[in-house]
Amino acid sequence: RKVETDSCDLTYFLSFQFERVKQTLEEAHAYLARKRAEHRSFVSRVKRLADFNYRQQALLVRALNRKDAEFTVKSHANSHGVTPQTARTDLIALEEAGLLRSWVDGKTRHWEPQSDWKDKLREQSRRQAR
Repeated sequence: RKVETDSCDLTYFLSFQFERVKQTLEEAHAYLARKRAEHRSFVSRVKRLADFNYRQQALLVRALNRKDAEFTVKSHANSHGVTPQTARTDLIALEEAGLLRSWVDGKTRHWEPQSDWKDKLREQSRRQAR
């Protein structure tokens, strides 16, 4: 309204728009800070889980950081410099814990996180804390 009554001076309009953009950016920064804190907390919880070795913990952190995470015996073995049997044992243990699901494509078995794997980890973390 002030623009209409002040000789079409756009200062008021631009000032209002600037404040809206500034508020939106502040809200976005606060949101990202909350999400970073949640992420750090979750990673910390994963690393404290005694049931998993460091390779399995690293795999879970990778799954947390990548929504399209997919693993094979070969990829896991190469990532950690272990034998295929050790890698297979790690992956199967995570599958048996209900955190990963597997499927076979040709001759290669693939694993990916279950849809509710984060909830299962939170519950496991709570049980260990007791």
